[in-house]
Amino acid sequence: MRWLHAHWELKLIAMALAITLYLFIGGVTHLERAFQIEVRRSDLVIPPDVDRYVISAITPESFQIRLGGPRALLDTVRSETLRPRLELDAGQLASGSQSFPVTARLFGLPPELHIVGHEQHAIEVRVSEIIREDITLSITDVIFNEMDLPDGLVVDSVALTGVSRVPLVGTRDAIERIRTRQRPVLEPLSLAGLVSPDLISPVEKQLPLRLALGEGVRMDGEYDLGVTLRIAPRQVSRQLHAEVMVLAPADYLERFQVTVSPARRAFTVTGPKNRIDAENLAERIALFVDLSSRPSLDEGAPYEVRYTAPAWATIQVGAVQVTITSRGDE
Repeated sequence: MRWLHAHWELKLIAMALAITLYLFIGGVTHLERAFQIEVRRSDLVIPPDVDRYVISAITPESFQIRLGGPRALLDTVRSETLRPRLELDAGQLASGSQSFPVTARLFGLPPELHIVGHEQHAIEVRVSEIIREDITLSITDVIFNEMDLPDGLVVDSVALTGVSRVPLVGTRDAIERIRTRQRPVLEPLSLAGLVSPDLISPVEKQLPLRLALGEGVRMDGEYDLGVTLRIAPRQVSRQLHAEVMVLAPADYLERFQVTVSPARRAFTVTGPKNRIDAENLAERIALFVDLSSRPSLDEGAPYEVRYTAPAWATIQVGAVQVTITSRGDE
């Protein structure tokens, strides 16, 4: 075992040199490793002159790169610290997007590390410009469902109240969709419970309007928006038949025989649908000829048929032939 102890100083120096050489060779050995990159909005560097834009999308949201370099340096790299620096430029964003090539410089890598492979050649940031534009409202923008009203009632007319021109601030794309009416401008109105089901005359109701602008758009200021709806019964017509009665003094009818032809007459009643459907018209409408002026004998003169009916009803009925003969001739 004497040889093991001989020249031990030299052996110790040789061992130290071997360890140093191993560490040096291990450090300069070139390797490749894959890293998953998650692109975040916090990676954006936004200068003051870009405040008129909003970020609409960043693509891709995630991708993989392969780095090559000395092992010692690769051991210090972590996916969570491997961040791209996306510095926005107003001049490039004027086209609506800015592209960032995937390079070692984008990630601030030291010169000893380089990208040897990647799934994505570039990161694209898409933006929308913030603009202000006046939108003119019209009655066609007012949305409601007439089925909310009681049966037989309709919205007869629509009129805007307050302002009709509204300034909006938002992204150009969002305002363009509103301007071209690709989406509703106003929230729908509810007409449920607004009027009584027994309505027989038109009424006007004033309702507030609310903008349905969606994300990325707001009204520039406070404005009163409203609408006046005129609600009326829907007019319908029904054809009925009734006996034509004779209105005359009792003593006149004792002296004269009155014959009406035809004795039953067809007529048309027009009025609010809800009232026509609800009431027994046969009991509410009566037809008659008025002989209260005591006309003389007549062998078939035309007489206008008169009627009694509800105030809301309009009656159309033709004339009848009335023959008056003396009862003494019987």
